[in-house]
Amino acid sequence: MNNYLLNTIQMAHFVDEGYIILEGVIPEHLCHQAIDETREKEAQDAYTSIREQRHHFSWDEALQDSVYKEILELPQVAQAIESLVGTNPQFDHYRVHRTQPLTDNAHLNFLHYHQDCMVDMRPYTFDINVSIYPQEITPEMGGTMFLPGSQYRKVHNSNMYRYQHVRGSKQLVCAAGTVVLWHGNIWHSGRPNRSESDRIMFLARFNPCVPQIRLWNTEDMDQEAVAQIMLRGHAWIGGEHPLEWMNRIRQWRYMSGDHEFDFMGYAKRVHHSFEYDLNDQPYRESVYNSITR
Repeated sequence: MNNYLLNTIQMAHFVDEGYIILEGVIPEHLCHQAIDETREKEAQDAYTSIREQRHHFSWDEALQDSVYKEILELPQVAQAIESLVGTNPQFDHYRVHRTQPLTDNAHLNFLHYHQDCMVDMRPYTFDINVSIYPQEITPEMGGTMFLPGSQYRKVHNSNMYRYQHVRGSKQLVCAAGTVVLWHGNIWHSGRPNRSESDRIMFLARFNPCVPQIRLWNTEDMDQEAVAQIMLRGHAWIGGEHPLEWMNRIRQWRYMSGDHEFDFMGYAKRVHHSFEYDLNDQPYRESVYNSITR
């Protein structure tokens, strides 16, 4: 059996940037089925709004007879999800986004920057969103815009709405069959569709039910390489890079289980108790309880 778990370098990029792109991993025939299913079920109004029913079913129940269930169970996709939230994560909800070409009501055609998990106050654990793109997303189609590394900036959504054209923002352009796994708190938005075709995206959210510690393939564990990835910074950070470095050091210490991880000595400059007692059983129990709620 092939090992499609994410590796340490991919995980380091996730901790730094807040998302991972699996380009073109969905077979072509499943992409065609997904597009056809989306159009057919939307025409029949068969996609049920399930926000009020979240946590009460598995994805087997929610996506019964759906091609999107088959896509989520592809080894490349399922093991990437496992790398981030473990086995048997809690299925939170799904949503199908179909964005029509730009019309005179252009202001209704896109979303402002926002965070999906704005109310999530957990310090190190996180939910993930999985976006499935069964069609090619061109620049004109206005794919999802991400602000890399913004997942550590937890603010009220209303405070983000005023921001546009943030330095370092990246709009998704991808091949058909691409899957994006992203942190529930990364700043993101949908952009206007200026093409002549509908833009389709399926999104599912998963909650971890185990501590998110070394869930990936750690055979390539290289802390120096991890540090170099996290030291690069992002254009929007400006002069606040020390704060963002600390956020990443804390996150990686938790996820890797390496309580001594540091770069440029930033962690050691704060105070000796910076290790926040990761070795203490009460801390571990509190983290576990917070994610199994």
